[in-house]
Amino acid sequence: MKIVDFISSGIKFFIGFFLMLLTIGLNAQTMKLKVPTDLYYGRIPGQNKRIKLSITNKKQEVMMIVTDNKNNPDSKRLTVSSQLRGQGSPTFLMMIPKLYRIGNDGSDRIYNFGRGCAEGGEDDASLRLTYQNDNPSPNGPSSQPTVRILAEDNEIHTGNGSDQSIGAIEKFLRIEASRTKTATLQINRKPERGQVIIAVFDAKNGNLLGTLDPKNPSDSAPNQSLTVDRQVFVIPFIRPKVSSDNGIDTVVFEVGDPEENGRVRVEEE
Repeated sequence: MKIVDFISSGIKFFIGFFLMLLTIGLNAQTMKLKVPTDLYYGRIPGQNKRIKLSITNKKQEVMMIVTDNKNNPDSKRLTVSSQLRGQGSPTFLMMIPKLYRIGNDGSDRIYNFGRGCAEGGEDDASLRLTYQNDNPSPNGPSSQPTVRILAEDNEIHTGNGSDQSIGAIEKFLRIEASRTKTATLQINRKPERGQVIIAVFDAKNGNLLGTLDPKNPSDSAPNQSLTVDRQVFVIPFIRPKVSSDNGIDTVVFEVGDPEENGRVRVEEE
């Protein structure tokens, strides 16, 4: 091979490699969300220790996500039976029911999450989207810490009032809205879906705009709603329950009265 051809091939390789890295960067984004601390489990290991996560139960219709919450997050679906985190790496664990169906009710869209995983075979969550130009709901500043979740572009479904049913799973939901086209998000009060809290975040800065709780003890209305005037991420979280024994935490994600969606054993090594 001539030297000129060798140099030319090398240049082409590096250009191709650079473009591949650029494409990967463009196809993924980090959702920096100010999630209420009661909606996830967090633990920081002791000095020179690592955290080991062991799944003892998990339904297929939910995502178990773990992140170290750093600027370049190691945000993964926790699917293997056990995982050993990096030394000194903090662990943040959350369970999110998968978006699996989009239905129509007139001009409204109905989004269903966690198929059949709640008490009595109910879905974990069901959300109605209506565009009717109501005034946006009031919201204050978010004081919660930021939780970073890495998502590929093909893992985010955008709802805009004309979106159709999807066959894929493991989707996050993003809703389009603006000052001239506000979106109202509504759930029914269903005790069977208790502990599944739908959190609504400003897609631009991750601020928490509000939550929808199907078993809200301070609101006995049959429906709960939130109206937004900006693009938002709408994510249902199953609130974890934690018990500890001799330094070992058991994290349980239950819905309703109760229906267990997942269980994880957390310890340090």
